[in-house]
Amino acid sequence: MRKILLFSLLLILLTAFGVSAQEGAGTTLIPIGGFYVETFPGFAQQAIDHALTLDTDRVYILMMPYAYTYNPVAQTEEELVDNELAAENRRRQLEDACSELAPEELSCHVVVPPFYTRESVQVEIALDYFDDDLAGIYFLGGDQTWAMQIVAGTPIEEAMRAAFVDGVPMGGNSAGLAILSWTMIGGYLGDFGPETGLNEGAVDIWNGEDADFNGETVPRRGLDFGPTNVVLEQHFWERARLARLLNTIVQPDVPHLGVGVDSFTGGLVLNNATFGSVFGVYGAAVFDAETLGAAESASYVGGVLSVRNVLVHVLAPGEFGYSLDELQPSWVNATGTINRDWTTAFDVPQGAGMLMLHSNLTEIVAEEAGSFANAVAIITAYADDDDAADVAELYEGSAVEVIQLAAGDALPDLAGYGMIIVHAGDQSLIDVEQLEPLRAAWEGGSMLMMDDAASAAAGMFYAAHAPTPYDSDDDVLIEAATQGSFILDAIPKFAPVSVCSMRTLNRACWMIIVMVGCSRWPTRIPNCPCWRSTTT
Repeated sequence: MRKILLFSLLLILLTAFGVSAQEGAGTTLIPIGGFYVETFPGFAQQAIDHALTLDTDRVYILMMPYAYTYNPVAQTEEELVDNELAAENRRRQLEDACSELAPEELSCHVVVPPFYTRESVQVEIALDYFDDDLAGIYFLGGDQTWAMQIVAGTPIEEAMRAAFVDGVPMGGNSAGLAILSWTMIGGYLGDFGPETGLNEGAVDIWNGEDADFNGETVPRRGLDFGPTNVVLEQHFWERARLARLLNTIVQPDVPHLGVGVDSFTGGLVLNNATFGSVFGVYGAAVFDAETLGAAESASYVGGVLSVRNVLVHVLAPGEFGYSLDELQPSWVNATGTINRDWTTAFDVPQGAGMLMLHSNLTEIVAEEAGSFANAVAIITAYADDDDAADVAELYEGSAVEVIQLAAGDALPDLAGYGMIIVHAGDQSLIDVEQLEPLRAAWEGGSMLMMDDAASAAAGMFYAAHAPTPYDSDDDVLIEAATQGSFILDAIPKFAPVSVCSMRTLNRACWMIIVMVGCSRWPTRIPNCPCWRSTTT
């Protein structure tokens, strides 16, 4: 134990000297949202560029497997062999990507140290991997909480800090991205997930508090040299991580700025001050809960996050940047203040009924349909007739009239119903002209409940996009329906809707204001209430 303490003290002194000697050296982090082969070239190029500044004939890269571990305390021999086999596969892939890009005078050498437990990173010879010509450090994916339980507060973390200050680029994929920011998202707590990511207490936030790990006090955070002004998130659009990131950045004592990087995509954080130069297939998004006071006004209503005025910036691949300090994108001056008149934002025509937008309303119907009076349920836009029949079956034994609306059918006069429920399964199959009678009934005082895809049709515009096929074994189909939505012409149409009056549709417009703000949408949504206000 004494030997480790003396060794750590010596390393701290050397690190301090190194920081002074290299004052002014630029730093580079490469957060990669997910997947290896497709994004290795983006990382490798940064390592090659750094190697060219050194007196060396190689591109020497350390591939750190902390997050790959089965157990940060100890592993069986079988687990170790399995980890080594998997890491070796990634090692060869990165080395191949590097070799394809490197100039002839440089050869590529990628090494995976056997750092799978906290004990392994605290032996003295572990530092022998840090040669003077180190060109890059890559962090494999896996479990970010285990990665930091292994490395936080150890001599290896200090050695990485010294290399980072020296200008050695460092990047990681998936969990390897998560550890790059000082405030780290550890995952979901308990049974929470993407569907409940906005619930209070849903996110495991590692923000520097001490915790006991195997009898040792270890800080819960990301790497101690990562940026402290932003929270980084991975697999962003692919795994629906928006709610998780948003729920994190509105917390007190947490940076109110988040950057989500999608799979097959990476970017550069330079000098812990700017993010940009996105590379890969899709893109990244910046969420600013600071500029317009979103974090300050955020609250939980019924245990669910309520927040508005979050500024969102979406970065496509290319030379775009965002200042993490100034909270400004490189391509436009972001909104500094915004004044809105909310007094008429939710106005509806006089005499109109209540408009309710639902998701998974069928769960309520299954329990309460028997109590619905003077009601009609309209079932439409289901790709599978059996799915439509399953919804209709929920109303059996109740007084609710059921209309299964097929293509070409016409709705009857609905004015006599007090409650109208519309179930729709596929936004791409909705025929808004067929639903036109809903308008007259609703304006006449009937309650209108729109479920699932029908909720989208209550907006001024909606994306006629088929449901994400999560029940498919074809990952390409899922990718096309999620991340692929950002590709030009990926969505079939942006359809105008005539279900409700334009004035009422301000409430759908408000949802965009909540997340985006008006400054980016002046020509697309002229009836948004914020167009009666000014922005500076």
